[in-house]
Amino acid sequence: MAKLSSYVINVVADLLRPPQRQDISVWARKNILLPSDTAEPGSYNPERAPYQQEILDGASPFSPTKEIYLMFGSQCGKTLTEQIIMTYYIKAYPRPQAFAFSDEKELKLFVKHKFNPFLASNPSIQNLLGKGQRGSGDTLNEKQFPGGNIRFVAVSTANALRGYSSAVIIADECDAYPVDVEGEGSPITQLRKRGNTFEHSRKFIVSSTPKNTHSHIMDLVQNSSAKKYFVPCPHCGELITLDLENFKYDTNETKKAVTDAWFECTKCHNRIEEADKAFFLKARNGAKWIATNNNAPAGREGYILPSFYVPLGWYSWKSIAQELLEAANTVDELEKSAKLTAFYNTVLVRQYKNAQETPDWEILYKQALNSEYAIGDNIPSWVSVITTGTDVQKNRLETTVMGWGKRNRNIVLDHIVFACGQGEDTSDPKASCWKMYEEIILNGKWERADGELIPSAGNACDRSYNTQTLDALYLQLANDGFMLIRGNNKHKDDTLLPSRIERNGIAYYDTPVDRIKSLVYKDLIREDNEEGTRQFIPFFARNLTEEYYQQLTAEELIYDKKKKVLKWDKLRDRNEALDCRVYNYAVYFIRRFDTWGDSIWDELEDRRRATHAEVSHQRRIIYGQISKGVKI
Repeated sequence: MAKLSSYVINVVADLLRPPQRQDISVWARKNILLPSDTAEPGSYNPERAPYQQEILDGASPFSPTKEIYLMFGSQCGKTLTEQIIMTYYIKAYPRPQAFAFSDEKELKLFVKHKFNPFLASNPSIQNLLGKGQRGSGDTLNEKQFPGGNIRFVAVSTANALRGYSSAVIIADECDAYPVDVEGEGSPITQLRKRGNTFEHSRKFIVSSTPKNTHSHIMDLVQNSSAKKYFVPCPHCGELITLDLENFKYDTNETKKAVTDAWFECTKCHNRIEEADKAFFLKARNGAKWIATNNNAPAGREGYILPSFYVPLGWYSWKSIAQELLEAANTVDELEKSAKLTAFYNTVLVRQYKNAQETPDWEILYKQALNSEYAIGDNIPSWVSVITTGTDVQKNRLETTVMGWGKRNRNIVLDHIVFACGQGEDTSDPKASCWKMYEEIILNGKWERADGELIPSAGNACDRSYNTQTLDALYLQLANDGFMLIRGNNKHKDDTLLPSRIERNGIAYYDTPVDRIKSLVYKDLIREDNEEGTRQFIPFFARNLTEEYYQQLTAEELIYDKKKKVLKWDKLRDRNEALDCRVYNYAVYFIRRFDTWGDSIWDELEDRRRATHAEVSHQRRIIYGQISKGVKI
């Protein structure tokens, strides 16, 4: 009884005593002991990872910072930073807290294997738990202490995101969170609302490595100060960052093992050794966080830290280089993409752009402004073959017209939108859009600069939307050039050749659209257009719109960690221009133009000149417009 009375008196005295104005980094140095299973057990030494200090002090109750976003690489001490903040708000400045995880499994793993051992190493803090106002509360999901509590929540259910208020909220590994929780919106937004009651004193701390698809942490960091840790070069003293671009390493003759790794100063180009970390990481030697976004809202601090900054002796530069080397040398493309994705996300804290890089639409657009050809001109004389590809939407058809020459030389001649009339849609094979399509695309000819009139050699049309209508049109049109395309990526080999399938008098082509899409993007970023090569830079009409190029580059190839496959992911809603180009390539392969040598192309031109006859010029008519008011 005497011990209980003494405890109660001490707790009451602590609660009545005004809190000392002591920042978290100073408090942690004096009060935190690290568990025996950590790299460096014993008293917390902020000098080992000096980059943590500003973050800890920004989380202090005396700082004007309200939100902190940590995009940290592996072994940079993110979890330790969070635990120090949590324990500070248990003992030094008691506040109600919430700590969020993606699901119950991650919650349990953290509490049992990280937080509880951390508390066990700090008995003066651990002894406060379970002694809240109700005299209970030291469970897996909630830990009470005098003056507050910690609630551990899994954001996988909407119920976990409402019904409580917290002054300090930590969202751990937020990129594992869903984009939307049970139709109630972003879990990040919902968690932030839990701090509304403490508007003037709340602390909202979000951390994660980024993932390749939608990234919560990247969105947050981009809307913050987005600070990077600049360190002084030991040679010239100039401040630089440690990034992949100035990371160097040597390998042995077989290129299977890294023998040395270092950084090159971007200013003086001298070699920086890993041993120099003891000097350049420290703030007193000039290292500091510098904002890269000066237009961030007040009180929102973001921190970007790749694993290159890990303190000396924890995760070496040689180990990082070895991991990168092994990933880059992986033979299997799927496995290679998986390893590089993991490396970029967890070490470099970047999103990995697959070897199949998404082209930059602005570069394509600006290059095309110098094109000698514009929509409405006679087409270039080197065009020997014309194809078209059409994407079917509910209220319109969108068709890209492409011209082809020898060695895969190609040009986008036009992108036409056939809009449905009032009260019509594309499900009606008699709709006006289909009549215009037949007149201009199936029966039309394009005049070349030398006067030749060239019909289309093939017209691919997407069959996946309004399948019955497309099948009916196939029978109705009886046009050899009208080709139905169905996307199918289950071809066993690496073929780019669509396979013909015929059922009930209807023929369509199963097309490996994902593989063709990869080829399309490779062609778009091609830099070699020498006459002696097999390939050429693709050309475009100079008056295609910006919207067209944004649609053309609207997807990226990513690695899906759950399904363990590479897949195409949309970067924006509209991607019709990309689909139409893919369908043009499908025609190119169906007609086997890819197998033609120069002699066959030359023979085609010889026959064309020999049989040339005067044909009245069929003037092209342009119908419709791209939605959102972008005319074509």
